[in-house]
Amino acid sequence: MRFERIELSNAGRMSDLTELFRTGSVIDDPVAMLSHFAKWFGRRRQADFFVSVSKRGLRDGEFKITRRIIGGPATRSGDPPNPWRDWNRLDTHSGGLIGELLSREELQVLSALDASDDPILGDDLAGMRTAIAIPTFDGGKALNWAISFFRDEMPRDQEFAESAMLDINMLGMATRNLVSRREAERLNGELTAQFERIAGIQRALLPQRLPKIPGLELATSYLTSNEAGGDYYDFFEAPGGRWGILIADVAGHGAAAATVMAMLRGILHCYEQEDFSPSRVMEYANEKLLETNLPGTFITAFFAVYDPEVGAFEFARCGHNPP
Repeated sequence: MRFERIELSNAGRMSDLTELFRTGSVIDDPVAMLSHFAKWFGRRRQADFFVSVSKRGLRDGEFKITRRIIGGPATRSGDPPNPWRDWNRLDTHSGGLIGELLSREELQVLSALDASDDPILGDDLAGMRTAIAIPTFDGGKALNWAISFFRDEMPRDQEFAESAMLDINMLGMATRNLVSRREAERLNGELTAQFERIAGIQRALLPQRLPKIPGLELATSYLTSNEAGGDYYDFFEAPGGRWGILIADVAGHGAAAATVMAMLRGILHCYEQEDFSPSRVMEYANEKLLETNLPGTFITAFFAVYDPEVGAFEFARCGHNPP
């Protein structure tokens, strides 16, 4: 294998880009991501005044200012604001220069600007002569905007505008991915906590101590996990000193299976008929479960009745593995 590496003319800039993306790839907070890349954007074209705007979830013509930075993002110090956390505390605006810019969902470059009397940005626009407003698209709509203001003239070439549009929208997509991942992690944490609570309740429904049945030595094994399921065993004291022994498994896993398992437990513990034969007890449980009309759910079970007085052991197997 042979090759020759080509040294780029601006190796230092490429090294800076490599480090920019290497560091950015480990950031998992959307606010930190914006702050990290904003410094790079600011160095490329330092703005004298910068605002970011969002109209996500608002009525037509309304918007919120999520950042307002004198001197541009590159000179920003300290912790940046968190619009996701503080969204409801941000003022809702309409009209003014920003309202005019947001009415057209496209990149806009302004010159000969005189907007010091703007009702929203006011004195911050004093002395600003040019601006570039860059929309960030989400779901086909320009929901967020980055607007930079300058006291002097801006480059008028097409390449500058295209580069700015690409930069801002790529950052917007990366930030949305982080926001979505954060939300997914939050929801997954809530679901995991719920499953753990359900699994704890399910384990509490199992026998807390083994009964003492004459003539038998009992031992049980139940391999638990954080996820709830439909595995179930139990003991039932029956008339005449007999004992019922159950091993059952609800089809499926998770909260639905655990719920059906709890239903089966309730049905069997409410059994009061004189006939305590394995077949009759299982028929009774089946009748009650059918009355609930649970779609797509079934239970396999092994139910035995042991009579210590005569040593008799009868069982019914309802689709369950042979004991």
